This record gives sequence, structure tokens and C-alpha cells, in this order.
Amino acid sequence: MDSRSDSRPRSTARRSPWRAGLLAVLIAVIGIIAMPAAVQAHTDLASSTPVDGAVLDTPPEAITLTFNEDLLAGSSSIALNDMTGTTVLSGPVAAVGPSITVPWPAGLPGGTYQAAYRVVSADGHPVTGAITFTVAAALGEASTGPSAEISAEASPESLTESSAVPTTSAAAEPVV
Repeated sequence: MDSRSDSRPRSTARRSPWRAGLLAVLIAVIGIIAMPAAVQAHTDLASSTPVDGAVLDTPPEAITLTFNEDLLAGSSSIALNDMTGTTVLSGPVAAVGPSITVPWPAGLPGGTYQAAYRVVSADGHPVTGAITFTVAAALGEASTGPSAEISAEASPESLTESSAVPTTSAAAEPVV
């Protein structure tokens, strides 16, 4: 009988580290599953004015990008690029809560534009992205005047004035 009583404590002692390890793994898995969604979420673009892919008859008054959480003050910028990839406006912008806004530059012609942004969320994570939209006519131009239609296969670097096909349509397809 003495040997039986000796073997049970040894057997229990051998299983203790294994059980402790299994318990630690189970606690970690439960912790990850139970973690609130807000902790796992990242800052995303929630809305924009104009909306991505929009075709506008006239230029917008401003470009506004709104994110799903507040942004870190002093860390946001927008670069407005034309369809050739030339930057026509670039610089820092003030974040107001979750939004950044830049006024539309006066005198820009109609065409396809990309508003590229870089923001830093309140928790310190940088976020970059871009929206693209088309302005069919610049201020002062008739909205029924000619505009350039751009092929979806064309890249901004490959476009020149001679590669655009003039049409009488008031809208142009955005570059994808």
C-alpha cells in the first residue's frame, strides 16, 4: 500500500504543470475573445465630401474627411493631386475631433482629382488613404461644356492632354 500512496502524489505532481499550462492558455483565449471590439478597432475613414468616386458638375467648396474616432491634433495632412499625379495642394490641416477639411483651391480646371490623406488617430496609429472624384467643370465653365473622359485602365502617370478623349458629356469616369 505504501507504493500506491507514493505513486499518486507523483502522478498528481506530474500533471500539475500540464494543467497549469492548459489553464493559462484557456484564460488567454477567453481574454482575447472577450476583448471589447473598440480595443481591436482601427481608425477608418467613415465618410467624405465629396464621396469617393463621385462625379461633380461643379467643384466642391471644400474636401472634408470624417473618421470613426478623434484624430491627434497637429498630425493630419491632405495632398490634392490632379489626374497626372501633380500635387496641386498639399499641407497640414487642423483636425476638429474626427474630421479634417481643406478648402477647394480657386481656379482649378475640371478633371479627376485624388485627395490623399495621412492622419494619426488619438491612440497614436498613423492612417493613410485616398479618395478620388471627378469635377466635370471648373468654376465659371458651363457644366455642359466638353470634358475629358478617362479610361479606367489608364494610370495617372500615363495620362497627358493628348491621351484624353474629348466628349460632349458633362461627366467623366474616375480613374480607378
